Amino acid sequence: MRIITTNAVGNDEWVGIDDIRISALPLTPIYTIQGSGDTSPFTGQTVNTGGIVTGFFKGTLGAREGFYLQDRVGDGNPLTSEGLYVFAGSSGAPLAALQVGDSVIVSGTVGEVATSTRLTSTSFSVISSGNSLPAAVPVTLPFPALTDPERFEGMLVTLEQTLTVTDNFYLGRFGEVTLSSGGILPQPTHIALPGAAALAVQAANDLNRVILDDGSSQQYPDPTPYLFGGATQAENTLRGGDTISGATGVLYSHSSNPAGWRLQPTAAPVFVRANPRSAPPAVGGNLKVAGISAYNFFTELGSRGATNATEFDRQRAHLVAALVSIDADIFGLSELQNNGYGTGSALAALVAALNAAVTNGSVYAFVSHTGYPAPPVDADAIMCGFIYKTNTVELVGNSVFNADSIFIRPPLAQTFRKSSNGEKITVCVNHFKSKGVAGTNYQDQDQGDGQGANNYTRTQQSQALATWLTTFPTGDSDPDILIIGNLNAFAKEDPIASLVKAGYTNLTERDQGATGFTFNINGQWGHLDHALATPGLAARVNRAEAWHCNSPEPRTLDYNTEFKSANQQLMNSGATPWRFSDHDPILIGINLDSPSPLQTWRALHGLASDGSQDLASAASDGVANLLKYAFNMAPNADDLPRMNVSVLAPGGNSGLARIFRDGNGRLVVEFVRRKAATNPGINYQVQTGEDLTNLQPLDLTGATLASLDTTWERVTATDPAVTAKRFGRLNISTFGP
Repeated sequence: MRIITTNAVGNDEWVGIDDIRISALPLTPIYTIQGSGDTSPFTGQTVNTGGIVTGFFKGTLGAREGFYLQDRVGDGNPLTSEGLYVFAGSSGAPLAALQVGDSVIVSGTVGEVATSTRLTSTSFSVISSGNSLPAAVPVTLPFPALTDPERFEGMLVTLEQTLTVTDNFYLGRFGEVTLSSGGILPQPTHIALPGAAALAVQAANDLNRVILDDGSSQQYPDPTPYLFGGATQAENTLRGGDTISGATGVLYSHSSNPAGWRLQPTAAPVFVRANPRSAPPAVGGNLKVAGISAYNFFTELGSRGATNATEFDRQRAHLVAALVSIDADIFGLSELQNNGYGTGSALAALVAALNAAVTNGSVYAFVSHTGYPAPPVDADAIMCGFIYKTNTVELVGNSVFNADSIFIRPPLAQTFRKSSNGEKITVCVNHFKSKGVAGTNYQDQDQGDGQGANNYTRTQQSQALATWLTTFPTGDSDPDILIIGNLNAFAKEDPIASLVKAGYTNLTERDQGATGFTFNINGQWGHLDHALATPGLAARVNRAEAWHCNSPEPRTLDYNTEFKSANQQLMNSGATPWRFSDHDPILIGINLDSPSPLQTWRALHGLASDGSQDLASAASDGVANLLKYAFNMAPNADDLPRMNVSVLAPGGNSGLARIFRDGNGRLVVEFVRRKAATNPGINYQVQTGEDLTNLQPLDLTGATLASLDTTWERVTATDPAVTAKRFGRLNISTFGP
């Protein structure tokens, strides 16, 4: 026998005849407590309410701290939540015995914590157990507005769409990952210009994220949640870019950040390995250069890098494993301890370990430099350095640091020669000023345009770098110059734009585009590390790619032992490349061989080596170089220089063919070309015909030649055919592959 009674919330309750507990308390429904605004209209008041337990939240010690309560039916108003978090941390055994599906009546005080309403319980009673849970409400990202999740606060929801792990920074420490729809979230200034456009991207990002928590505020949960399982935790860890569908739980916020809504799972989340680990990308070419952030590689323990021998051994093993896997001819490194070049230096220790690990016969050496700028330029504890493969490249002259006081960590340049063919390249490795605490210059304060602090100084550093490199500071005038390193600026920011304006091709953006990245901060991804090349070298770069062995990995796997449980310290403790740094390395494959005349011509004119595209000119006027050189639109000193292979005419004579009919109705083609004696392999062919799809070459033997100077001549060629319809064109080409 059972007794059916109706509570003040309007729901039926039943109890056994031997355990009759019919509440006479006036109950305030949860949706009334929540209200339709951001805060409860009952804040500070003591109320009685009831509902079904849908889940629990654990405190810092791993014990239950409270539970989520949801009304059975609700009021049908989409603006009011039917859920509520009940803080019952001092309830002891009754709280520990509570079960999901229990129907309870609670007395407590209403309050607001961060952005959420909670009830601090003074007492609660279980009315019945085993009740069906309210149906989870479908919720979709992005949210329509930052305030939209408020109406689901404390309720069971399900995110039916496929979501991507866009941040796992706190996976090991707090058991939480951030999810977004449509893939990982981009850094605004990686895809949009600073200012209004970037701020719009940021606003969209803020609506498109939710934190998947582990239902606990315990630090360093053991085992670490959301791993794939398998041989080792490190091999199966959750990476940025992995996905999940149908995540279900209680939506709640413990943060004052309006974008800090969390899903406390009520069912075990199931992830899909959508971004698996991979070998270093194949970048082709016959010379490989890599830009590496060494993550504060210090031999002086307890300073900026490893704090003890255990950490140092882990750090060195990871870094060396990465260098061996990349197998570059030239490594340009940043974040090395600035402690010289002796046997105890960071560079010497790293090269010794690298040579001990290499098994393919390669031998590495580091570039030593004794003329490092004196203080105050040499003001930082870290510096840039080079490691190179002595089997494949040789040093040309000495390395040189830029002593300009604008640099805190001076750029380092070195010219290298490829041993097999004598071709040369100058590489400059950099580490620009960070986005952290602003300098004393008011212009370095965060301007609110998405570029962070110190953008003014970084832009000055960029301009100083470009100017310095025009002087060929290594003493070698070979025009092939490669800029690599952590420029602490994303692709659309002023420092990168400054280098592009100076004539450099941004290789990482050219080859990876908007979806590329080397760094993740606050769940937003982009290129903080870059590779840029002069036009001639850019045409010879086969591919520039990032190896995503670091940024998608949680920091639990780095060399540090602090902020980790005992088991987490054992994760990734071997010689693996995973999470050797917080920045992904950039790999650049270069065809450093003797170029053909066609490659030379294209390189000098800023064109793709395979002719597949015509890049915008250095004049930044939007006119592609091939068109510019054909139409002679801007042959001035501010544009690309006219080299000997140029098809332009001197003295303002247009390089564009003039086509007209003469008095006899014959088609005449007139153009300016180089004389045969000075022709560096450029061919001119006039084609005419009645059909544009079938033009035939015109014999130029009888063409009229008018000398303009010692180099140039005007050619007038006449088509003997006279027809009602006649077309003509001039083809200009070069010989080559």
